[in-house]
Order: sequence, then structure tokens, then C-alpha cells
Amino acid sequence: MENVLITWISFGVFCALALAALIVIAKALKEQKRARAVISAFADGREEALIILNGITKVPVYISDSVKTLFGLDRDTVDSDICSLEWCADADECKQFYSNYKNWDRKKEYTSEFRFKNIDTEKWHNGRLCIFEYQKDFLIIRISEISKEIAIRDELKNELERVKTEEQHKSDFLSKMSHEIRTPMNGILGMLSLAKLNISDAEQVMTYLDKADNLSQFMLSLINDILDMSKIESGKVVLEHAKFDFLEIFDKLHEMFAGTMEQKGIVFEMKREDMDVRYVIGDSLRLLQILINFLSNASKYTFKGGTVTITFRQMNKVDGKVHMLFKVGDTGKGMDPQFLSRIFKPFEQESASTTRKFGGTGLGMAIADNLVRLMGGHIVVDTALGKGSEFSVYIPFDIAEGDQSFETSGTSESAADGKYSIEGLRILMAEDNAINAEIAVEILTTMEGAEVETASDGVEAVDMFKNSEDGYYDVILMDIQMPRLDGWTAAQTIRAIDSDYARTIPIFALSANAYVEDKRHSVEIGMNGHISKPIDFDELKKLIHETLNKLKIK
Repeated sequence: MENVLITWISFGVFCALALAALIVIAKALKEQKRARAVISAFADGREEALIILNGITKVPVYISDSVKTLFGLDRDTVDSDICSLEWCADADECKQFYSNYKNWDRKKEYTSEFRFKNIDTEKWHNGRLCIFEYQKDFLIIRISEISKEIAIRDELKNELERVKTEEQHKSDFLSKMSHEIRTPMNGILGMLSLAKLNISDAEQVMTYLDKADNLSQFMLSLINDILDMSKIESGKVVLEHAKFDFLEIFDKLHEMFAGTMEQKGIVFEMKREDMDVRYVIGDSLRLLQILINFLSNASKYTFKGGTVTITFRQMNKVDGKVHMLFKVGDTGKGMDPQFLSRIFKPFEQESASTTRKFGGTGLGMAIADNLVRLMGGHIVVDTALGKGSEFSVYIPFDIAEGDQSFETSGTSESAADGKYSIEGLRILMAEDNAINAEIAVEILTTMEGAEVETASDGVEAVDMFKNSEDGYYDVILMDIQMPRLDGWTAAQTIRAIDSDYARTIPIFALSANAYVEDKRHSVEIGMNGHISKPIDFDELKKLIHETLNKLKIK
């Protein structure tokens, strides 16, 4: 009887255990079924690891196969120990995660970004962890690889910072530009007001007008620099790729600065060293602009008795290119070496006292630096306070084909007395602005002795030329911006007329368009030169004189 009782008790215990096991299995199956429903509800096709935990026990009830792809961990490994994911994460980030997780209010989705390593590839990736409590029964964990997203986000962030910096730079530039223009403009207006108040005192009036003229020249230089800087920053500067002569650049610099240096009592030295290449391919006007800037500064900051030196040195020849060094040195005031970090920034000058004492816009160096970079070169500066400065410009050029002889070299000679005359010339001038026309006619006729006939636009200028006898006009001055027919088209129309007179008569552009590219275009369409407004009549006379002399030689 006792044995029977034990048997029944054992059977009862077995049945209870079996029932309990069935209940657990049924519950697990029910939980897995609900987990599959959750998976169906939350899956959106993204490549990510999906893990579902029991909301109370935190035991995994579902692990997607993609844990292997992301982490290099098998499903069984993660299933047996959910903390195995820590093997793939940074220890400090894990600590931060647990701290944040404890404070999670479970009302909203918990989200954080972290770095993780794939233990198979040993490569680190960027990931996003999202945890969401579903009906308090499950914790849904989604882990996505977001390296590409972060890369795009960082790129956008950098671009935004670049745009902000650029906008701030433009704002600063416009602010400084406004200040720089208003300063000489106020001076000009002030000098004119003083001249009116003292109109009966001719000598005093002339003093005021001379000062107004000097301020006007400064403002014109500033405006030209601003236009150049604007075009450089907008990426619209196109370098010319044409043959030119180093010796011609050398001679022009001598012609431009020798007289000025002598007047200031400065010794001006020009050297050519180790040169056997004379003709190259490049942009001669931009090279000249760079060297003029450095020589102008050297002249400005060097005192009487000092020395300014410019050296053209050929460094080497490699693969059809010649590497040139253009060095401008002076014994002037020099600069604080700390200023060198700012010297090539727009509107930068060493100090306010420098601006007051020596003038300048603070744009020349920035323009020169940008142009040198565009030409594939670089600038090296050596300076010391009280000892002077030395600017070394290294630029490569393609060597031009043909003879490189230096036999015909020599500084250029101008008119015997240094002046150019246009007296007796008959000039056809096209100008649609009545005030500009009146000023030009008065200067060219009364002061220079020329005879001027005017046209109000390009159409009228072409008609006047067509109706004239061969050789009637000696020169044509053509404004560019005119109604009905612009100056460039008018010049092309005249050049297209079938006569030697039309093909050879000197035509010069007179235009407010001061860009180097505009000057080049004037020559490309058949003009003999381009004078920027306001007109430098000395430059105009020299250009006319030289052009007519060349035609006589031919």
C-alpha cells in the first residue's frame, strides 16, 4: 500500500512538473508569437539589427540574423548573453549608456548614437541605438549602421559652416569696403566745399583741388582693387595663356618706377640673373600687376637714401617649363613678423598708424597672393622691423617655341622729352554721356590741341566713319556701354569695312569696365587698346603716340 502511494505521489509530481513545463512552453510559444507580431509591426525594411527582450526578465525572445552582419556575433552568443554586445562597444560609451538608461522615463523612445566594432573585421562603425517599450511586455531594440548618414551629416555641417564663414567674410568685406570708400569721398567733398568758400583765392582753390585730385586717384585705385578682389573671390578670373617677353615686363617696370624712385631719393636696382629663357607662355598682364604691387609697396615704405631692388632669376628648366623667381627687396621700415600671418588677408594692414602715414587699401597683397596661386606659384616673405622686407615670388611658365635670344634687349625709350603730343590729330569720339563728352573734348582740344568730333552712340560713330574720306580721322575713341550699338560691336563693324583705312585706323576703348579681361577683349575684337575711366589723358596720349609710330614703321 505504501509503495502504491509513493507511486501515485511520484506520478502526481511528474504530472505537475509536466504541466508546469507545458505552461512555460505554451507561454514561450505565445511570447514568440507576440514577438513575431511585434517584428511585423516595427520592421520597416531598413538594414539593422532587431532584438526583442522580455519586458520583465530582459531575456531575448527574438534576435535578427543581422547581428552577425553588424557585430560579427552569432545569434546564439547574443541569445545566451545579451551583454555580449558590450564586447563590440567602447567601455566609456557603455558606462554612459547604462547611466542614461537608468534615467530613461520610458514614455518616449530612447535614442543614442555610439561607435561599435565588428569583431570579425576589426573595423569600427557608427551606429544608432533605439529602445522602445511595447505595451510593457517587450523592449524593442533597434541598432542601425549610420556611418554614411554621419558622413553626409558632417559634410552638410561643414558646408553650412563654410557658407556661414563666407557670408561673414562678405559682410566684413562690404563693411570695410564701405568705410574705405567713404573716407576719401568725404575728403573730396570737403576739399570741394572749401574751394567754393575760397573761390576768390585762386592759389588756395588750386591747393584744395590738388588734394581732391589726390584723394580721387586713391579712391579710383581702391575701386579697381575691390573689383579685382571681387572677381577673384567669385572664381571669375581667367588667366591668359599667350606668348610674352620677360624683357618687355622688365623694361616696363623700369619705365614705371625709375623716375619715381629717383624723385624720392631711392636707389633703384634691376637685375637679371642666370636667364637663357626670354619668351614664355602665360599671363603677362597679371604678372605685371603682381610685380607692380610689390614695387609700389617697396617704394612707399622705403625712405630717402634707401634701396629698392627687383631681380628676375631663372631657377631651372624641367619638362618644357621654366621656374622663375621674381624678388623685390627694400631697405625700408620692415614689418613685425607677427603681421605675416595676416598680410595676405583683404583690408589687412600692420597698424592704424601705417594706414594714416603711408595710405593704401590693404587689398594689394591679397590680390597678388591669389593671382600667384592661380598661376601655380607661391610667395615667400622675409622681413624684420627697421631692416626692410623681401618678397620672393616663384612661378612656373611654359617655355615658348622659337628663338630665345637676348640680343635685342634694352630698356624702352619714350619720347625725347618724356611727353607725348596729339596736337593736330583729328579724333572721332563716341560717348553717350554728355558730361563725360564735354570734359574729354575740352581737355583734348583746349589743352592738347587735337580736333574732336563726337558721336552720341555706336550707330552714329559708324555712320560718321563711313561718310568720311579715307584718312580723315586719325584716331577713334569708343565708349563701350552705349545705346543702340555698343562700342565693341561698333569697332567690329568698322573693322569689317573693306578698306585699309578701316582695317588700320587706331581704335581705343574708353570704358568704366576696368577688368583685365575687358581690356583683353577690346584687343581681341580688333581695338588697339583699352583705357579705363576716369580717363588718364597722359596714358591715352602715350598709347596714341606709340600706336601711330608703330603704324608709320609698318
